Parts: sequence; structure tokens; C-alpha cells
Amino acid sequence: MDMQLSVDKLKQQRDFRAWTQSHLAEVADISLRTIQRIEKSGVASQASAQSICAAYEIKIEDLLVNAIEKVIKIKNNSKYNPKFLIPAIVTLGMAVSFKFNSKEVVWLWQSEPSVGLAFGCVSLGLFIVLFYKSRQNKNV
Repeated sequence: MDMQLSVDKLKQQRDFRAWTQSHLAEVADISLRTIQRIEKSGVASQASAQSICAAYEIKIEDLLVNAIEKVIKIKNNSKYNPKFLIPAIVTLGMAVSFKFNSKEVVWLWQSEPSVGLAFGCVSLGLFIVLFYKSRQNKNV
């Protein structure tokens, strides 16, 4: 069964000892590629985790991901970007906003097209900027 280890804790332990990945692989009797994969993903078999902990002379619990790290990892891996709600809400607000006339309900974009156009431009601008920023963050 695979275990989820904290990538940060793994690297901190290795840096604390001033070990290279090659040295850790040698001491833990694990392949260098396995060490690289574990330090990148945090996923390790129980045998590999025990070997690393034996090399560091620590308990497995010291390397496990805690609840806060799990939440952060889920948030960072999420493809849903809540920033996209801003232009959606602005657009929705523009579309459904209306003013009450004494005799009838008038949609804002019908009675004052310049205001409706302004809301639309702002919303579109926000959407483009946020879409561009999210694409930049994925490419980093």
C-alpha cells in the first residue's frame, strides 16, 4: 500500500543532513530514481518509506502528510479557479439588474445601454485577464 509523505519534510530531512539524493539512495538502499520520484510526488511504498526513515533514524509519522498539507495540496491541484466567479457574477448582475418604473419593470440594459455596455466590457476584461493569468500559472 502506498503512503503519502510530505515532500517538504523529506527535503528538509535530507537538507538538514546535507545529503544528496544519491547519498540517501545509497544509505536507504533504494534506487536514485525511486528517491527522485518520492521527493517529487510524495508517494512511496511502505517498504521505501521505512527504508528512508531508517536512513534518517526517524519514525514514519515524522514524514507523513498532515491534514493542513492535504488541504493545501488539494487546493493547489484543483483545476477549478474561484477567480472566474468574479466576471460571472458581474455579468449575471448586469444581465438581471433592472429598475422599477412606476408602471413596469425595465431591464437596465434596455433603459441605459451605456451602463449595460460598460458592465459587459468590465466583465469581459476581467475574464480575459483572469484566464490569461491562470494559463500563465499552469505553464510555470
